Amino acid sequence: MSVTIRPQAATELAELLSDIKARSRQAAAKVEQQIERTFDLLDAHPLLGTVYPTANPQLAGLRYKVVSRYPQFVILYTPRVDGIDVWHVVRGRRNIAVILGDE
Repeated sequence: MSVTIRPQAATELAELLSDIKARSRQAAAKVEQQIERTFDLLDAHPLLGTVYPTANPQLAGLRYKVVSRYPQFVILYTPRVDGIDVWHVVRGRRNIAVILGDE
């Protein structure tokens, strides 16, 4: 199995961690560790997340999973036969429809 992090998701994750790190390096490390654990969980169980309805045909089968212990962060991904593709890692309060181009 494998986790592929798309460029946009990598950028979003780096920005999230940088924002947290500006306040606390220790907190950023804990959040990063929990996000990585969530990636591993989704890699092992790709259908675990909830289906996210999107009109974007590129994202058919898109799912989302809230990060355990840090519910303000959401991972948007698509399952593959051999793992997952991570499309976005965002704060849940953001307008996900806008991020996905559904609006």
